[in-house]
Amino acid sequence: MKRKQRRSRKTKDTIVIVCGRTKTEVNYFKSFGLKIGRLGKVRVEVIGTGSNTAEPIALVKNAISLKDSDSSIAAVWAVFDKDNFDLGPAIDEARDSGVSVAWSNQAFEIWFILHFEFFTREINRAKYSEILEKHLGSKYEKNDRNLFDKTFAMIENAIENAKKGHQQHITFGHDPDSACSCTTVYKLVEELLKWIED
Repeated sequence: MKRKQRRSRKTKDTIVIVCGRTKTEVNYFKSFGLKIGRLGKVRVEVIGTGSNTAEPIALVKNAISLKDSDSSIAAVWAVFDKDNFDLGPAIDEARDSGVSVAWSNQAFEIWFILHFEFFTREINRAKYSEILEKHLGSKYEKNDRNLFDKTFAMIENAIENAKKGHQQHITFGHDPDSACSCTTVYKLVEELLKWIED
């Protein structure tokens, strides 16, 4: 009598990160993916939409579509900035669809600043570059592929500062749209770090 062959189930071993059209986030998380990939535990796939708009709701819809289309995906994250958009609808839609979000108000650069200092001041995002340049001791380039390496040694500091700032904004009753300067990128980074540290 022939034994029935078991169907092999696809392992959920991919974390998909959907970013907007800027290369800052894409380069950063691709570097993270390379670091994790060398350990062979999980694959990080970073998708830059390349669209002319980085509207948060569009990124979330893209992330939902990817999540529903591939059984090897363990988690899907949408990474987006406030810029001039409303964050609320995108965050709600993501939560209702099982997609995680890492938002920044106003821009992703606040995550880099938090590696060096605790920062919650409300300033225009254009000033973030000046602050970063002081800390880096060199000109800040949005497409710098080495930002991950330049900041990774201080990542625990960034997580601690980001958590503290996020909690402070919550305590003050700020929703994501009014929480400037603030980011929840630390949540995604903590998830990625689990795969390095395990």
